[in-house]
Amino acid sequence: MGFLNRTDAYVNRIFWKIFFTTTAAFLFINIIIDLFDRLKMFLDNEAPFYLYFYYYLIKSPYLLNYMIPVVTIFATIVTLHKLIKNNEILIFFNAGLSYLRIAAPLIAAGLLISIFSFFLSELVVPPCNYMIDKTEATIKKRPFVRTGDKSDFSYRGKNGFVYSIRSYNHETRTVSDLLIEKWEGNGIRYRADIGEAIYTDGKWLCKDIYIKLFDENKKELPVLIDQPVKGLYLDVSETPADFSKNVKKPDEMNFLELRRFIREKQRAGLDVTRFRVEYQMKFSFPLVSFLVALLGLGITITKPRMALSSIIGFSLGISFLFWGVFATSRSLGTSGRLSPFASAWIPDILMVILSLSLILVKQRGTFK
Repeated sequence: MGFLNRTDAYVNRIFWKIFFTTTAAFLFINIIIDLFDRLKMFLDNEAPFYLYFYYYLIKSPYLLNYMIPVVTIFATIVTLHKLIKNNEILIFFNAGLSYLRIAAPLIAAGLLISIFSFFLSELVVPPCNYMIDKTEATIKKRPFVRTGDKSDFSYRGKNGFVYSIRSYNHETRTVSDLLIEKWEGNGIRYRADIGEAIYTDGKWLCKDIYIKLFDENKKELPVLIDQPVKGLYLDVSETPADFSKNVKKPDEMNFLELRRFIREKQRAGLDVTRFRVEYQMKFSFPLVSFLVALLGLGITITKPRMALSSIIGFSLGISFLFWGVFATSRSLGTSGRLSPFASAWIPDILMVILSLSLILVKQRGTFK
């Protein structure tokens, strides 16, 4: 047992040293690349130096979240490569340890990194994304108020009113494709589908309105007027200033906020396919770090004597290949050709199949 503990500690020490060193290097490189891309924004607005530092401080979690899988597979392969190159792995084999037992600390590290990635993407990245937008407004010397044109957002108003808006023009104070629901308790009392609403003289002038009424049991009641109603003034307390408030974007929400956002849009009868894909990916993407650790084991067991340059090439090549599969699957899900669940999880499933195939098929004869 003492030998196993020392072995695990030794493998862990090698892995985490490589992981943290590579993370720092990759993060620095990504920041430099992004800085060159945004240097004009800083220089044109004569931004003080502290804003450079602060901007990339709050952007680092976003960059880190997307490069963690690349760092994980690189650190996994390099760790095993070092054990093989120094013939230390033969000592472990002679002690009766299997390849998977030797690699157990790396599998555990991959799982731990995935857990960390999930909490990073849920607790740190969303508020940082919000602060990135706010800091860019500061750099550009403009007020941070999202008063530009908006599309596909929901707003919960006073007195049980819920608004689902297809598009909102701030300058003309015009709403297009507006759905208003009036809720009392857990029941909807009426619903109005409005083609266009313009705020004028302190009221909303609505055009092309379809109205539905419901009783306390959510049963639809007859409406004794001809529809669509060509025009009427809507008596609600919400004004354009309410719709101009800073509404969170989906990438600024954690999964609980995004789930609530999706439910509000679904209740309004709007298409939520894109948001359902993003919701599923909030769970599938953090798992990638664990899966690439398994894939790293599979690659090393297949090519145990590969050169370090090949390791770098394999790591980057597999990462780009995965991003391609990930992006394609996301596009298919967003377009409705795949279900949101399938589009988010197919890349992970493919990686599991590939990793286990490499490990289970090759393990018996490796290094013999």
